[in-house]
Amino acid sequence: MILVIDGDQALKKRGTALEREHIRTKALDRTTANLDTLETRIATADTDADVAITIEVQSVDIVISSDSDMLAYDTINTLLRPVSSGLVLVYFISSLLRSLGITRSQLTALAIVLKKDYTKTFFRSDRPLNPKVIMTAYLSDDQVVSKNKDTEQFTNVLSVFVDRQQTKVVDD
Repeated sequence: MILVIDGDQALKKRGTALEREHIRTKALDRTTANLDTLETRIATADTDADVAITIEVQSVDIVISSDSDMLAYDTINTLLRPVSSGLVLVYFISSLLRSLGITRSQLTALAIVLKKDYTKTFFRSDRPLNPKVIMTAYLSDDQVVSKNKDTEQFTNVLSVFVDRQQTKVVDD
């Protein structure tokens, strides 16, 4: 049996070792700064992060969220949605809209009413392009009016998904 023990670093490798240590230190400093920023944002967050994300996101950004509500925001173009077993669903919104045969505004309106009654004829291509107008038309549809006993107007969800505004809940 031969046992080889690695000793001190050779002088000719010292420069490479110092460079690697500098890179690691720089990466650690950036990570620490980013974690500090994250902690600050968490501590000062007034509401759910969705609205803040949709306000700051750029058209080339990829949003990672397990919240399917992110599909409703018109500023999100690509969504990575983690699901079970380490799998990630990738949504390219333009492809999704093409596949569904609907507009972005119709997707937003669909997200708003998803757990409510709606008809297949509601999302026709001749409907207006503004989600608020689509929702007004939806709510005045005879089939919806007859089932909307509590006269739901979707004011809060329109405020979140269309206006990107939330009201913080204050504990009494």
